[in-house]
Amino acid sequence: MPRTIFISVGEASGDLNGARLVRALRARKEASQQASATNVAGLVLVAPAIDFTEELMWKRFTPEIKREFAEKGVWARPSQYSPEPYLVTRQLIEEGRQHLLLGAMIETGCPVRILQGVQDPDVPWQHAKALVARIACDDVVLTLIKDGDHRLSRPEDIERLLRAVAEF
Repeated sequence: MPRTIFISVGEASGDLNGARLVRALRARKEASQQASATNVAGLVLVAPAIDFTEELMWKRFTPEIKREFAEKGVWARPSQYSPEPYLVTRQLIEEGRQHLLLGAMIETGCPVRILQGVQDPDVPWQHAKALVARIACDDVVLTLIKDGDHRLSRPEDIERLLRAVAEF
């Protein structure tokens, strides 16, 4: 069976879904005793916000923000991308806790490429570095883009992304 490439690009939380997809494919393979691999040639993550609701939100919220969650069930987070705030709900935080990955080794079963902007205000580059330490396979490459932001959408960033995909 030919291998396919799974690519997760765009919003950082999409990478959480990519990692969960690979984990689900591996579990399906193990359950069915298939001889074939997960059928994923590689995983490309852009500003991966694995466990973002806990690590990048809840643990960094001030006591005032946590109190607002307790009282209202929602917090209006200011957005640098829109004049409207981003509504963070208690339900998002609670559901996020059901899908945490960083507490154990992450078995992808395939090579992983990570692109991370050092100037990213939403997902610090240290978070990507911590993720690399949790990925079980040896074929993991973290590329830090010194002047890169969260979106990594400049032409040179897109070229880096295409090169990462071309490796597979």
